[in-house]
Amino acid sequence: MQIFESRAIKVTYEPKGAYIFIVQNGFARAEEIINSRTQGLAYAKENGVERWLVDNRKAKVITQEAQDWTTEIFYAEMIKQIKRFAFVLAEDRFNHFSVKRMADKTRPVAIEVGMERKLFTELEEALCWLLNAEK
Repeated sequence: MQIFESRAIKVTYEPKGAYIFIVQNGFARAEEIINSRTQGLAYAKENGVERWLVDNRKAKVITQEAQDWTTEIFYAEMIKQIKRFAFVLAEDRFNHFSVKRMADKTRPVAIEVGMERKLFTELEEALCWLLNAEK
């Protein structure tokens, strides 16, 4: 089920596996990132969805505004709902390193609340991990 779509980002709910799936292709403006995550999280809260998968393989650089919003505002809300979070890193090295920096910055909070999260380079591996809690 489609939740959000823009030029660079598509957000869906995947009933087989019960997870929010975000795919980004190319450069996304901060507004697109903010709207996609906000709408995805609203759907998750309304429907009791606790798994989240982001496929950023084809994503490009993340603006500083989007990075700040993600780590300072969005993540605080996300950890209240999402229990298992898989993220497929971008091939673009700037995006890749920005995401790793954001993950490092938010790691203490994730540990504190017990959120399981992991970074991947392959979508299939990320999906397998997301859906198989015992791994």
